[in-house]
Amino acid sequence: MRPPPASRQFTAAYYRRCVDMDAVDRVLLAVEQIPPGQVASYGLIGAITGVGPRQVGRIMGAYGGFVPWWRVTNARGELPPSVLKETLPHWQEEGIALAEHGRGFAFRAHVTDAVGLKRAYERHESF
Repeated sequence: MRPPPASRQFTAAYYRRCVDMDAVDRVLLAVEQIPPGQVASYGLIGAITGVGPRQVGRIMGAYGGFVPWWRVTNARGELPPSVLKETLPHWQEEGIALAEHGRGFAFRAHVTDAVGLKRAYERHESF
């Protein structure tokens, strides 16, 4: 299904009609396993769930409102400026330090343990 010719952008409403709901469930489950005060990249979530990083981003944009979405960033630890302002209170509450450039978090201090995240995901996935 393609978007109408007048609009080639993927809107959240359009994406919800076209997405694999099993992939959505896997991504949201993985995001729920990220501990408070830690952050993972779209790529790490994708590697754990078998979903591409861009698809993870789209899933988070369309369905991520009820999971700790502020714990998922790009590989540089950054978020789009449109989301960053909304993210800052969550990061402050969890003790996630802002990077010097102000567009993301201090990556090395807060990146989650990939092996631990994968184990937590696999424990919950089997239920």
